[in-house]
Amino acid sequence: MAGQQGRDVLVKIGDSGSPTTFTTIGGGRVHEMSIDDESIDVSDKDTSGRWAERIRGGPRAAELSLEGVFKDTAAEETMRALVESDSIVELEFVFPGQGSWTGFWSMTNITFRGEYDGAAEYSATFENAGPIAFA
Repeated sequence: MAGQQGRDVLVKIGDSGSPTTFTTIGGGRVHEMSIDDESIDVSDKDTSGRWAERIRGGPRAAELSLEGVFKDTAAEETMRALVESDSIVELEFVFPGQGSWTGFWSMTNITFRGEYDGAAEYSATFENAGPIAFA
């Protein structure tokens, strides 16, 4: 399989419509998603060799982060509004040629920054607010 360019990876935000229309969050430079599937520690004093014993079935969690140049798009305006609300938003993490992860997410952090000789930038972090699905 041929490699892919990172610039083709996108994060899109839903409009809460039915059906949902997704809009690319503008200015993106770095898009990242991590999925954590925790195990459950079932060790006790009789555990062989003092090694931890684990079983599957712990909580799953996903985190999505993005960084980019602030372009003042409609999607970025929606992100600004999320800062002041406890809203849950539908996001789509698109990995071209592979598929996309879609689900509902809660914004846990947003940062706006600008250096005197650079572009205005933003970074945002979202945590899943329910199951996410790959299609």
